[in-house]
Amino acid sequence: MQETEEERFRFKIKEHLSPRSLSVRSGNTLVAVSDPDKVQHLQSVLEKNDPKQSDVVVVFVNPNVNHDIQKSKEDAGQVMDSRAIQVFSKAVHVAEKLGKHLSLMAVPGKDPYRLILEAAQHLNSSRVVLRKSSRASLEKQRQALSRAWRELPEHQAEVSVEILPDRIKQSDFSFRLA
Repeated sequence: MQETEEERFRFKIKEHLSPRSLSVRSGNTLVAVSDPDKVQHLQSVLEKNDPKQSDVVVVFVNPNVNHDIQKSKEDAGQVMDSRAIQVFSKAVHVAEKLGKHLSLMAVPGKDPYRLILEAAQHLNSSRVVLRKSSRASLEKQRQALSRAWRELPEHQAEVSVEILPDRIKQSDFSFRLA
């Protein structure tokens, strides 16, 4: 498959997100991807991941669709827009190149940090990996993630959050949310 080639996806609307509904194990790694041209953080996770030990889930938050949409097939088509297809196609390409498996999920909404952390809770993820924001400092990004975590209704387990840079010379940044 060429880098620019788009995959075709069959998608299902899930009423209740859980490890079982997505066929992943608890303790998985949730990787947020929003730009098909910036997936170095996903590649890094996949390179280091042992699929016998942990699953990798890619989450795409579509800010162009409200979180309170109806759960119809038409609405699912809105969530899986051309940007989501590009992101997932790139994620699948990277995973196939490395011989690794991953699961894909897309969620609608305008509050990405809250939605990512909510998904991590529902999936019993032990680790959340994001890309360094081009619009905010690492500290601002950490503060926004911490605020989103505190605003969630329940905290079942601790989650490790890692923010990975796009450039190799920059350092990773990680912290725990409990």
